Amino acid sequence: MAKQKYIPQREPEKVIWLNNLSTKLSEPGSPGATRGEDLGLSAGEVTQTAADAAMYSFCISNQENFKGEKEERTNYKNLAATGAEGVPMDVYPAATPVSPPEAVPQGIFRRIPELVARIKANANYTTAIGEDLRIIGDEDSFDPATFKPGLTVENTQQGRLLKFEKSETDGVNVYSREEGEGSWTLLGRDNFSPYFDTRIFAQPTTLEYKVTAVIQDEEVGVDSDIVKITTEA
Repeated sequence: MAKQKYIPQREPEKVIWLNNLSTKLSEPGSPGATRGEDLGLSAGEVTQTAADAAMYSFCISNQENFKGEKEERTNYKNLAATGAEGVPMDVYPAATPVSPPEAVPQGIFRRIPELVARIKANANYTTAIGEDLRIIGDEDSFDPATFKPGLTVENTQQGRLLKFEKSETDGVNVYSREEGEGSWTLLGRDNFSPYFDTRIFAQPTTLEYKVTAVIQDEEVGVDSDIVKITTEA
């Protein structure tokens, strides 16, 4: 069975993995050095890894915040357009202030493998250290080239609720079309199940849905089965 890459596929798990690596490398080592320096890294590289971890964690967290804000604005727009006549609107959703950490050079997950390779080549490196830093892959048969996500759809008061299985991928691209149409419309990307389709239809409409798994912004594997559902009036 092939070894899995030690860097996780899913973005939230990458955050946890990178935070662990940076924390462990920043721990005190021999007198006057960090653990990372004892493994052949410079003090600057240890500091850079901590900065990389802070920036990547911020990016993933902020991306999810913006996704939630986008849904709030979409719901607000739908109420403004087709909500109950005469009902006052609430205050428009406000944007959440952000305070990003200090900028880092591009290519976090390009330089990290080079850093890890040097750690593994250092005379002080041991398997126990590798397991503690989580830079040794586990046994896994997951194959992104053949992965097919599962999908179910149901009607709710908020719209269609799509539940999907993403396994070790980052998330899925969600596609839809009206029954009988030839082309698919990309509704959006979702990293965490479920996904809500809040589009409003004037009359019952039969819709088709499918999802495609995504890793590092690239579609992989096989499309899910097509699922049909008729919207409620």
